[in-house]
Amino acid sequence: MENTIVSTLGVVIFFIIILEVLRYFRKSKSFMGEFDDLKRKVEFLEDKINED
Repeated sequence: MENTIVSTLGVVIFFIIILEVLRYFRKSKSFMGEFDDLKRKVEFLEDKINED
């Protein structure tokens, strides 16, 4: 009986860890997307300044 409880807890904890890691990578991707967007805006403004 104890082995099934321990194995169930192990599987649940492992599943939670996988979900947390996936959530972290999703957040870091969105941060990278925002960073790329800001970089594009800065390059656009630099081009506008260089034209004048």
